[in-house]
Amino acid sequence: MTFNLNPAQKKAVLSQENPIVLHAGAGSGKTRLLIERELHILQTEPTIELRNMATITFTNKASDEIAQRLQDALFQCCQQNPNDDKLQSQVALCETAPISTIHEFYATLLRQHGRAIGLSNSFAVPVMHANCVSLPFNTLTLS
Repeated sequence: MTFNLNPAQKKAVLSQENPIVLHAGAGSGKTRLLIERELHILQTEPTIELRNMATITFTNKASDEIAQRLQDALFQCCQQNPNDDKLQSQVALCETAPISTIHEFYATLLRQHGRAIGLSNSFAVPVMHANCVSLPFNTLTLS
C-alpha cells in the first residue's frame, strides 16, 4: 500500500466483498481508499485488470480526479516494481478504464447493449439545468 490508512480504511481495502459502496463526507479519504483498493486488487488478483473494475461516482470532477490519481499511483507502483508486467500493462489501460459518473456509466452500458431491449444506440439523454430541460431535436413536446 502506498498511503497511510486508518483501520476502517484498511478493512475496506482488504475486504473480499464485491462490490463495495463508500459513504463518507468530504475530505474523509474516499478517493485514497478507492485507489488503494484498486491497486490491492490488481496486485493480488491475477485475472483482474482495470477494464474489469467499474469505479462510479456522482460528478465529472470526482471521476477525473480518481482517474488521474489512479494513474499516478500506478506509475509509482511500476517504479517500485519494474518487473511486474501486469502493473506495467495497467498503466496503458488507465485512459480507457471505466471510471465515470453513474449517468455516464449507464449511458455507455445502454449504448453497448441497448439493442437487447429494443433501444437504438443513438439515443439521447435530456440535459437538465437549474430551471430548464434541453431535449433532443427529435423529441415531441406537448403543451
